[in-house]
Amino acid sequence: MPHDSASAPVPVSSPVLRLGRGIAALVALALIAASVTALVPIGADSASAASLASSVSAANFPAGDIISDTVMFDSSTMSAASIQSFLNLKGANCKVSTGKLCLKSFKVKTDSVVANSYCAAYTGAASETAATIISKMSTACGVNPEVLLVTLQKEHSLVTQAGSQSTFDIAMSFGCSDSASCQPEFKGFFNQINTASQSFKRAPQPPFVVGAADTIQYAPSTSCGTKTVTIKNRSTARLYTYTPYVPDAAALAGHTDSCAQFGNLNFWTIFNGWFSFSVIPDSTESLVTAFYTDVLGRSPKVSEVYSKSKSLLTGQSAATVASGFFNSSEARTRYINAEFQSILHRAPSASSISADLSKMSKGTLAEDGLAPAIIGGTEYYVDSGSTTSGYVTAVYETVLGRAPSAADLASQSKKVASIGRTAFAADVWRSTEHNKSRANDAFTTYLGHAASDSQQSSWASNIAKLGYFVALSHILASAEYAGHASATFPIND
Repeated sequence: MPHDSASAPVPVSSPVLRLGRGIAALVALALIAASVTALVPIGADSASAASLASSVSAANFPAGDIISDTVMFDSSTMSAASIQSFLNLKGANCKVSTGKLCLKSFKVKTDSVVANSYCAAYTGAASETAATIISKMSTACGVNPEVLLVTLQKEHSLVTQAGSQSTFDIAMSFGCSDSASCQPEFKGFFNQINTASQSFKRAPQPPFVVGAADTIQYAPSTSCGTKTVTIKNRSTARLYTYTPYVPDAAALAGHTDSCAQFGNLNFWTIFNGWFSFSVIPDSTESLVTAFYTDVLGRSPKVSEVYSKSKSLLTGQSAATVASGFFNSSEARTRYINAEFQSILHRAPSASSISADLSKMSKGTLAEDGLAPAIIGGTEYYVDSGSTTSGYVTAVYETVLGRAPSAADLASQSKKVASIGRTAFAADVWRSTEHNKSRANDAFTTYLGHAASDSQQSSWASNIAKLGYFVALSHILASAEYAGHASATFPIND
């Protein structure tokens, strides 16, 4: 039987059904599956996103890709308070009685645990709730608390049902096998959460090798047969290390027999029923990574990829998500810095950044109004020689990349005298010539190639009608950008 090292025995589980609740578990599984079909995920990668809603059924169990690494290792998904609220909601019908405990009200003394190569240190307390323990341990180990909650449910239904103290002592089934009793050194609710969390962080153990054609048993008995599964990522491999069986045809059909093992199927179904999805399509993760790289100039954190992917897969369009990036304080700060450097050749002061951010958030300064305001200011006028002709020439060179003709210089100098520097700067900034140039720059930056003449014209029109950053959001929502993102940021879980 596959197992971890001697220092951390593999918890082998065929949860719910093996533990004597066969009929109830099947009913619960059916209810969960029914609730999942109500999901309507849409996003930039509409084909992949839309397929999630229709594919989350036992018949479509993705044996090689049960959960993405990004989902498994995002420890920021739930706070202790939100975990407690979740337990209260899911365990609303759980009643404490003689010999029976409820996870929502469970408290226990916890030990301090020193840091190791898998988890940071944990500071124990005289009494902590289950929600606090799950939250603190997920943070310490960098494991998604949703994963811990789902494991508690698929092992013993402890999120929704009452359990005995002996059941709480093996809450995650860590250190329990099909052929022997649970090992006493791993007993205790806190101990179970601790050791299971560390187990999820360990490297996959043979025979579960990422990217290889792995032979996985249907059940503990070798007579039940095996299935060849190519495991896509580390997290899926860890789930098989934890529960080393793949559901057979009977299990997938919801039938119980001596070979039907439901552990990993239940994990996948419960997770998707409770938390929308366990697998992020590679194309979606690539798109989110591209948004962070192209708009914010940095790589995203795991929690950021998971959060934005959720937005895309549960209803928000790519254009809306992209717009959120452009309208963020982080993006606006980058834009303010870039415009000051480009126009005045210096960094803005902290107070200037703060003031401009405040105006943008209040709507009194449009992002696309920043450059005209800088160009119309005294500092730029002085830098250009403090003459109208010098100013007009400088504006043309800064915005259009060329000097004005003699006729332009004469007419535009009169215009400056008539409407003022800031209004003149805005006219040049929002001119068709400049918008074509900006469209070409956008294509080069975000799509990796120059815009054709017709594309420059059409996108210059879009910029004029929609505004610059809204137009950029639509470029980032295009199928071409999504393809470019997948090619530039391939996902290797």
